[in-house]
Amino acid sequence: MVQEKLQVLQLEPEDPLRLAAFHVLGGVTSAREMWINLPDEPLILKGWIKMTATNLGVLKDGKIVSN
Repeated sequence: MVQEKLQVLQLEPEDPLRLAAFHVLGGVTSAREMWINLPDEPLILKGWIKMTATNLGVLKDGKIVSN
């Protein structure tokens, strides 16, 4: 279910949003549960990834934050 929703977005493999989604969805169980319940609408899914990844410190200004 997680992969299917990511495919809806048609993101390139190196897209920072796609990489951030893998990080968020791979590490936070509650985020994965929320993701599964979101509608399959690209704008909503992209907005959710941006918001969640930014709040977790994974993205900043649309770019992956490296430690």
